[in-house]
Amino acid sequence: MCLSSLYRRAAREIAYIILAALLLLVIVDFGLSMVFGVKYPLAVVMSGSMEPTLEPGDLILVQKVDPASLKVGDIIVFEVPWSNTPIVHRVIAIDNGKIFTKGDNNLYPDPSYRTSGDVYGKVIEISGHPFRIPIVGYILAFTQTIYGKAILIVLLAIMVIRDIYEKE
Repeated sequence: MCLSSLYRRAAREIAYIILAALLLLVIVDFGLSMVFGVKYPLAVVMSGSMEPTLEPGDLILVQKVDPASLKVGDIIVFEVPWSNTPIVHRVIAIDNGKIFTKGDNNLYPDPSYRTSGDVYGKVIEISGHPFRIPIVGYILAFTQTIYGKAILIVLLAIMVIRDIYEKE
């Protein structure tokens, strides 16, 4: 077996592993959405506003929560009108259905309050600490971009075309 065919075989195996991992991630995401009752059970921490509790790139699990059961100290994931990226911050006060939040690493509270309709869910905690998988969130976030989707499509197309040519 020549060196170039070894490289091609290794590249194909790596591509299969990447696609299998991404397919597994999609299946897990769908399964978790059913189990936890939320549209987005996996969220990515995108900024340093929650450091040191959560780091940028952390993948976190989000569960459905009745906003009436939220309490000060809970870490929630919510949407804001000025961003298409969910925000992950801690509840610092609740007053007549208004939920006030702040990033652990921010000097000041968020400029406006949240309502129950803004909240996607609550970050799952294990033994009082948020469940997080460091760095993996960057991969999930990249696959949600146009470039990430394009790369996935190109990888899949290359694999299919290679399989067709190898069978001939």
